[in-house]
Amino acid sequence: MKRRDFLLFKTEGRTKTVELSCERLYMQFVDARRAPEPSATDLVVDGEPPARFDRRTVQQLFADIAREVHDADVLRLTHTEWLTEEDFRREVTTLVDAVRGRGGRVEMP
Repeated sequence: MKRRDFLLFKTEGRTKTVELSCERLYMQFVDARRAPEPSATDLVVDGEPPARFDRRTVQQLFADIAREVHDADVLRLTHTEWLTEEDFRREVTTLVDAVRGRGGRVEMP
């Protein structure tokens, strides 16, 4: 899933708005949190290294999103019913606080 799947960038006049789907972001969060770590026994199988899939950690995921929304005037969160899990809600709240802390506006319709 690419960032375009859960981030939508809009310009309304001089206002830069980023729309963030909590539903789609949650799917990315779950993937990042459950990324398997290779064990020592997985290093070589039949002379071949195991398949390697680059996955972002939760910290990398939210750091990437924070960079994407850094210069947005408005952050609009959609599908906020997905904010029920505590760890996910905490990460999104940290992102929201950062946007508000720099003078941005957050909308949760």
